[in-house]
Amino acid sequence: MFVPEIKNRYAELWNKESYIKNEITSTGIRLVLWENSLELIKESPIFGYGIGDIQDLLSQQMKSNGFLVLAERKSNCHNQYLQFLMSIGLIGLALFIISIFYYFNKFKNENNILGATVLIFFLLLFMTESFLDRQNGIIIYSLVLSLLVFCLNNNEAAT
Repeated sequence: MFVPEIKNRYAELWNKESYIKNEITSTGIRLVLWENSLELIKESPIFGYGIGDIQDLLSQQMKSNGFLVLAERKSNCHNQYLQFLMSIGLIGLALFIISIFYYFNKFKNENNILGATVLIFFLLLFMTESFLDRQNGIIIYSLVLSLLVFCLNNNEAAT
């Protein structure tokens, strides 16, 4: 509440004009990216477009819809689930969701509340950020989950 930039991001949620078809505010940018991503996903839902082609396709889509400023930025989807759908399609997203269920099941069976909480944190983060499209995101996600799955399990077995 005391950091003006962050406070303004939350305040803009209450003003509908600040994010509908608006490429200036943070929420508006995300909504434009999500809408354009969904339009592309409808054209190739099963297999997607491939991993390396997404940003150029999204920029072309935004340019054709009149969002020239965002098209120049070459932004990603800012939603990991939409990013998966665009790049690897429903098949790839299904495999990712299966891995999520595997982790949840493992954490539940081991009564690992910390693991489940961290996984939920990542799943919520994926709703507003394409976290796994960056090298540091992949490293953090895989390292933290690996530590929670393998190290905590080994420590409990040793005691």
